[in-house]
Formats: sequence, C-alpha cells, structure tokens
Amino acid sequence: MSDIAIPTLPVHESLAAEIKAVRDFVALLEAERDALINNAIPELERLSAEKTLHAQVLEGLAKTRKQQFEINGVLISSAAGHPLENHGKLPEVVFQSIAQAWTSLLELARQANDSNTVNGQLIESRTQQNRHLIKILRASRSPLVYDASGQPQAFSGGRLNDKA
Repeated sequence: MSDIAIPTLPVHESLAAEIKAVRDFVALLEAERDALINNAIPELERLSAEKTLHAQVLEGLAKTRKQQFEINGVLISSAAGHPLENHGKLPEVVFQSIAQAWTSLLELARQANDSNTVNGQLIESRTQQNRHLIKILRASRSPLVYDASGQPQAFSGGRLNDKA
C-alpha cells in the first residue's frame, strides 16, 4: 500500500457528506420500522416529519455531488452497477478514492431502498389488517331498532326512517 497523500477535493467532501446523510437516513428508516412494528403512532409522526426533511437534504447533497462530478470530469456509467468513468481531469489515485466512496454510497442507497420497501410492506399489511377489522366490526354491528309494537329487533340493513 502506498503512503501517497490523496488531496481532499470538494468532490470528496460532497461524497463524504452524502454518505453520512444516507447512513443517517438508513438509521431513520430502521427506527421507522421499529415504530411500525410497535404501533408507536407518535413516534411515527415524528419520524415522518424528520424523514421528509432528511429527504430534502439528500436531494441537495446529490445535486452538489452531480455538480462536483461534472466539474471534475467524472461520469456515472449506465453499465450494470453504475461504475464511475474518469474523463481525464483527475489523477488516477484521486479518481480511485472517489470511485470507492461512490461504491459505498451506492451500497447505502440500496440499503435505504430495501428498508423503505420493507416499511412500505409493513404499512400495507397494517392497512389491510385495519380494513379487515373494520369490515368485521361493521358486519357484527347490528343496531337495535324498535318495531311498530315497541319490541326491539336487529336492524337488517336498508334505510332507516329518521323521521319516525
């Protein structure tokens, strides 16, 4: 291994900031999963607001990274895995450190996507359970009404006459 010092460029700094932000976002998604599992509604409300703000920060960091890539002649390949391409503006050793950071960022982005997918599935499952419970409760809820002789009887549906 070489002891060559790799200069820190704005592109390094923007990638490092984005990596940290995505790590924090993954942790936020994991907290959201725990709150979903535990049905912690107040915590979900707090996390939802935090997640929205965090997504805005991530959007800004991605924009900065894209600008830095452009300035430094770094392109994202459309090939599988989206490797970076160096178009000659950066020394190879600098480009390799950026490429390693990019690989880390992509892995974290996959983790965030996977966590978000699982959370979405948990939400969908909970929604289906709630719909089913409401259906059961509505079906079992037969309000009592009184017939013409004043005797109670189960309401069998149809229209109630609220003027009676």
